[in-house]
Amino acid sequence: QELNNSESIESNKKWFPCNKGGSFRKWYGNKEYLINWENNGFEIRNFKDEKGKLRSRPQNLGYQFYGHIGYSRISSSDTSFRYYSTGYMFTDSSSGIFNKDYLYLMGLLNTEIVKMMLPIINPTLNYQAGDIKRLPFILDVENKDNVDKLVNINLGISKLDWDMHETSWDFEKSPLLSNKVDGRVETAYESYKFEVNERFTKLKENEEELNRIFIGIYNLEDELTPEVSDRDIT
Repeated sequence: QELNNSESIESNKKWFPCNKGGSFRKWYGNKEYLINWENNGFEIRNFKDEKGKLRSRPQNLGYQFYGHIGYSRISSSDTSFRYYSTGYMFTDSSSGIFNKDYLYLMGLLNTEIVKMMLPIINPTLNYQAGDIKRLPFILDVENKDNVDKLVNINLGISKLDWDMHETSWDFEKSPLLSNKVDGRVETAYESYKFEVNERFTKLKENEEELNRIFIGIYNLEDELTPEVSDRDIT
């Protein structure tokens, strides 16, 4: 159940979903962790060493449980950005990014433009919140609706993919059990394979279209191309 901050206190629950970064994955997913935030995080707020020194100091508590864009702060590959809905907390390993135009912003963050700019801003593998804030953000009103639409589609495709795996909290059943044609596993597999390949192709087309749009907005046609490598489609 997704709760906001006041509801989380009133619920008397102990464990809450937590965005903790994770592996390279764009748009949606890496929803794997829980955090003990019982009684508004009493145990964590009062976690001390043997000398009585406070060892934990939770930050930005006023933003916890709000929908946000998350990413893995430390990454050996390219940075990827995902959406976490209301009810998720976040940690220092995956800072929350908040913006009322979050669909548009996430579309930008997952483009080749940001992939090029971040190593210039910080040539390490550890991207802090301040590095993300330094990215130049241009809100192009003429393209906003189209960007929002493409990102929404990408979110939907990525959620379907994530929920197909048994490790997803929203997993219902294996796609191999969804065959209503002849009941054969072989037919179910071929159907599943076709569906996955179709999603992959659509996701790649959308990501390349987003690259085209933002490359135009930032006047980087001479610097970047919109193509996306197959290995970067998650």
